[in-house]
Amino acid sequence: MINVQQRKFVFLLFVTLLLFSCASKSGTPELPDVRELNIQELQRLIDEREPLMALETADTLLKRGILRKDEHGSYRAEIDEMIIDEFSEALEKSDYPGALRYSKAIELLGINLPEGSDRGIIYRNLLDELLRNNMLIPAFAEASEALASGVLSYEDLDFLREAARNSGYTAWSEYLSAEPAAADATIGQDLPGIIDSTVTIWVNRGIRIQSGMGYPDRVIGSGFFIDKTGYLITNYHVIASEVDPEYEGYSRLFIRRGDSRSPRIPARVVGWDPILDLALLKAEINTDYVFSPGKDLPRLGETIYAIGSPGGLEKTITSGIVSATERRLLQLGEAMQIDVPVNQGNSGGPLLNEQGRLVGVVFAGIEFFEGINFAVPVYWLQAILTEMYGEGEVKHPWIGTALHEDRNGLTNLYAAPGSPADNAEIEEGYRLLSINGQAVTKLREINAILVRERPGNLVKTEWEKNDGSRESIYMVLQKRPHSPVLEAHKRGAEKDLVLPLFGMRIQETGATLWEKSYVVEKVYPGSVADETGLSPNDPFYWRGLKIDSERKIALLRMVIKKRKAGFLESSIQLGAYIDVDYFI
Repeated sequence: MINVQQRKFVFLLFVTLLLFSCASKSGTPELPDVRELNIQELQRLIDEREPLMALETADTLLKRGILRKDEHGSYRAEIDEMIIDEFSEALEKSDYPGALRYSKAIELLGINLPEGSDRGIIYRNLLDELLRNNMLIPAFAEASEALASGVLSYEDLDFLREAARNSGYTAWSEYLSAEPAAADATIGQDLPGIIDSTVTIWVNRGIRIQSGMGYPDRVIGSGFFIDKTGYLITNYHVIASEVDPEYEGYSRLFIRRGDSRSPRIPARVVGWDPILDLALLKAEINTDYVFSPGKDLPRLGETIYAIGSPGGLEKTITSGIVSATERRLLQLGEAMQIDVPVNQGNSGGPLLNEQGRLVGVVFAGIEFFEGINFAVPVYWLQAILTEMYGEGEVKHPWIGTALHEDRNGLTNLYAAPGSPADNAEIEEGYRLLSINGQAVTKLREINAILVRERPGNLVKTEWEKNDGSRESIYMVLQKRPHSPVLEAHKRGAEKDLVLPLFGMRIQETGATLWEKSYVVEKVYPGSVADETGLSPNDPFYWRGLKIDSERKIALLRMVIKKRKAGFLESSIQLGAYIDVDYFI
């Protein structure tokens, strides 16, 4: 029997089809020339002096057969010349970040380097400018990044070490030297300064009404000074209400250097990074002691110390060991697992090695699981510190692909609509081999490269296609969404998300007015689908994909006949986290 609502639906569908058929008889509109539209867009990018985007567009049009090879060569010659012009103009304006961006593009493209394009010289000029502007800590962080990438050597930094010593940043002077860390240094030597420079973060969010009763709404966290002029670090989630545009309530931020009798000192958020859960604050006070990074990464089993305000108990120091490294808990990069006792209020506090040097920022623990806590390694903080000093939200880049990591390397599962990977027509099954000439076989290797890039930068990627051939593709990095899964879901890409989230490719096999049937075509090893016992040729009915943005999980409901269960029909629900590190 068909009910009233179903009859209405069928009637409306019939009327819609009838109207469409009548309208179509009036004539077919003339379609625009696709080739002409694409060439106009390419010319617009050239006219507006966006050479890197023009380069990506020209290569894409050649790949799609819209541009001939001779046309592409002509456009590339013009674009290459424009890149050199933009580089020279950036140097003339002392725009050193811009000059570094274009000098790297010139190097990747193999263009003849113009005079003054040596990246080491440009970095030196950038460091000089930061020192002139009294931006000492950003200068130290930039120098450490240049050392790690091999652009500068320790000998190039004599002037910076001298500036560090003269300004009282002795630990930074030691960090930027070729000498190993002092073996006889201990945390006890600097403990009074360490304790004094760890603060309690308070965020007053007014009154929260629950069951008709009002309760004070407070967020308590920890923080620590990294700059003598009052800059300090904490977690983003501690101060999120200060900068989150979706938060509409009351929010006031201040810090305390001592116990509850100490004065409240107003502070403001300077820069923040929701993806790495870090934030830079500024209080109008000076401090004598600041935290500096350790030269060596902590090893498994190494003793470490956490300082913070668990439960509001100020300046509590606890100790433990490094339980594991490279835990895949962050969207970008890995976290450090520690067994140091951590509770609510510890978030944003420093994690120190036995020499008293900073090795991480405490950010999370698993409730009801004693001794399982996590910290953001200090090198992720160093990678974004200069941008946080520049104020505002840190903008991370991405190429827009979801990669499956296995012993064969990194296989593409999905390309987000409109992303660089989508524009380059990266298909399922393509294997990513390298970025900027650096071979990659693991997700953490890609994250280590991309966390140091910025949206708008050019990268060179190499892929192995499904037929075994290789292709080098230039991509211009785009701004990474806060949540790639939520962004894709908003665009209606529900069925497309099944592959990257649950690790199975599905194909529609039939449909009625009320439901659709599918079959599992492929299951990737180690995926959610694989662990649930799904296999190729399993038929199922779709019952909906729910994305829970608060709990950050995706739930797929289906009625399936699993081959491994003798094709007995059963209703199941698959779950997957949406804040994952394989969306690159």
